[in-house]
Parts: sequence; structure tokens; C-alpha cells
Amino acid sequence: MGVSIRTYRDFSNGKRAYDFNKVRLFARATRTDPTAIHLGIQFNWPELPILLMDNKMATAAFVMIRDLHGEHGARLASVPAKLLVAGFRHISEEIRKYFERRDASIEAYIERAIAQTYGDPDEDEEPPEGEA
Repeated sequence: MGVSIRTYRDFSNGKRAYDFNKVRLFARATRTDPTAIHLGIQFNWPELPILLMDNKMATAAFVMIRDLHGEHGARLASVPAKLLVAGFRHISEEIRKYFERRDASIEAYIERAIAQTYGDPDEDEEPPEGEA
């Protein structure tokens, strides 16, 4: 990772000063989302980096904004917030559809069936009279 074990431990335990480069190195070493780490710290949302560590959604959003800037330059500053909100509403609807398809999929059925198969066999049964 490019940092000592002690520095890594201090950083992960919040004992070191905030260092953007160390966040980048930490995220690279742990294959997590550095942008989500920054946002989680900035907005006091410690669950955010965990939520986005695998899909790297925060960094994906940053990359899209960077690409928009590359295409449109300083004119990007004139885009009204309502246009972005409308776009995110569309994205939200697409995410809802994605979850519906995933929940209805064979893979989801198999996961639920396996979880049920390996569940505690006594969980679903009614307790005998007098033992409740």
C-alpha cells in the first residue's frame, strides 16, 4: 500500500490527520471507493464507503462529471440543478426496475431456497403447547 503497518492501523482507526493521498492508497490497497470514503467523512455518513465499496458508485459519478466537463467545459456551471434531479429520478426508476428483475430472477430464487434449506428447521414450527 505504500504506508507502514502502524500508519495504516492509525488511519483505519481514525488516529491520524486526514490525508487525501493516504485515502487514495488505502482505497487502492483495499479495492474500495476513495470518493465514497471522502464523502462519508465530509458528510459524517460512515456507512457510505461500506455501501459503495464494491460498485464504486461515488467514483463513477465523479468520472461522469469529469467527462461532462471534458465535453462541455465551463458551460457545465450553467446547468440547472433541476436537470440533474430529473436525471437522477430517471436513474432511480431504472434502479427500481433492476431490483425487480433481480428479485424475480432464478438466481434470487435459488439463493432464497438455499437459505431456507439451511435455516434452522425448528424456526418455522409452532412450539408445543405450554412451551411458548
